[in-house]
Amino acid sequence: MMRGWQRAGVWVASLGGLGRCPWMPGTVGSLAALAVYLALPLEAGVQTTLVFALSGLGVWSSRLAASAAQEADPQTVVIDEAAGMWTACFMLPKSLPVLLAAFVLFRILDIAKWFPLNRLERLPGGWGIMADDFAAGLVTRAVMSIWV
Repeated sequence: MMRGWQRAGVWVASLGGLGRCPWMPGTVGSLAALAVYLALPLEAGVQTTLVFALSGLGVWSSRLAASAAQEADPQTVVIDEAAGMWTACFMLPKSLPVLLAAFVLFRILDIAKWFPLNRLERLPGGWGIMADDFAAGLVTRAVMSIWV
């Protein structure tokens, strides 16, 4: 039986239950993160703090969710997509074409998990769940910085 803080961790890892969406929960989590990004101020300090805070929360909560589900990377965990999406969008202009391009590129990289991104999944616990999405966000942001 899970304790209250363990249940809270599972809930956080699923972004309040979005990870239980029967249809592409990772995409739903990424879209939710994109919607929240639109409300964030375009201030580097604020965005940096929020990305790292969400990533730290993700390492903790995804480890708990993986333990509860007895799976290495449960499909219900979508906080990794949120952290990766915020990383991909870091300080991008809030225009539809730019954010749509970042979203599509991030999802392609996250789903395909090409080398060396796929190697990051081997990290233990929540680190492995979060690291490949964070790296996909970094690659997306690098490509977007060239395009924008």
